[in-house]
This record gives sequence, C-alpha cells and structure tokens, in this order.
Amino acid sequence: MMACINLLPWRQRRRRRAQHIFGAQLAASFTAAAVLTAAAGSHVGARVDRQEGHNRVLTAQVAELDGRIVETDAAHRRRDEIDERASVLARLWRERSATVGIFNELAQAAVAGVHYTELTRRGDALRAQGVAESNDSVSQLMRKLHDSARFTTPDLQSIDTATSAAYGREAAVFTLMFAVTALDEEAHEAHGEG
Repeated sequence: MMACINLLPWRQRRRRRAQHIFGAQLAASFTAAAVLTAAAGSHVGARVDRQEGHNRVLTAQVAELDGRIVETDAAHRRRDEIDERASVLARLWRERSATVGIFNELAQAAVAGVHYTELTRRGDALRAQGVAESNDSVSQLMRKLHDSARFTTPDLQSIDTATSAAYGREAAVFTLMFAVTALDEEAHEAHGEG
C-alpha cells in the first residue's frame, strides 16, 4: 500500500512564498523606478536651472551690447553732424576768401566813370547792373573784365541811355554778365581741405 501524502499545504506555502517574493520584487521595482525617476527629474531640473542661468547671463549681455550699439549709433550721428558742420564752415571760409578775392578783382577792374548799382552771384555767374558816363566806359570795363585772371566771358545783356544825376543825360545804364573762375591757390585750398 501506498502512503498518501498531502502536498496541498506545501503547495500553498510555496505559492504564498512565491507571491511574497513577487510582491517584494514588485515593490523593489517600483521603488527603484521612483528613485530613478526622481534622480532623473532632479538632474534634468538642475540642467534646466543651469541653462536658465546661462540664458539670463546672455540676455544681460545682449541688453548691454544693445545699449552700446545705441550709444555707438548716437556717436556716429554726432560725428556726422560735426563733419557736416565742419564742411559747411570750410565751404563758407573758402567762399568768404573767394568773395574777398572777387571784390578785390572788381576794384582792380574798375573804370573811372562807371559804378555798380547791383551785383548778384549765382554759382559761378556774376550779374552786374550799373551806370556809366558813356558806352565807351562800359566797353573799357568789359575789356578789363576780359583781361582779368578771375573773370571770363563778359557778356553785355542790355545797355540803355538814361539821365543820371552823376553823369548827366548821356549816361548808360547797363546789365553785364560774366563768369567767375577760381584761381589756382583757391582751387588748391578747396581740394586740400575737402
């Protein structure tokens, strides 16, 4: 006869032990996953904080550079304004000396019995209106202007006979156009300063 062995309690204990081991392994797995997740989250959070710190530093540097760019642009504008003013002053100085030279040359080309009533300059053209004691005086003036180093192409626009208090009934009222040329030293100064 065979002995009857009841394996049921042993199987139940073995099943409980296996369930207990499975539960412990499951709990350990969950704990390890939670620890790994927390560590990864902490690491990622630290990297994000570090990157945000770098971004703040870069943003501050960009703002500082933007401020410097604005200052540089303002300095460039001021420099351009100063350069423009300096060129205007240089041009006015050159024109002043040219104007003095023109009046000196007009005085040297003066003819007795002729006086100007109006002088108008537009660029290189001079328009002179005046009164002379005769047509011959106007012709003499034109010859002197033609021989001048500063004036070229004198052109008589009009001449009429009129009565003048200074020159009587035979006075000549004239309008004369002629060109003004820069002398060599003025041209040299203009190129040297420009």
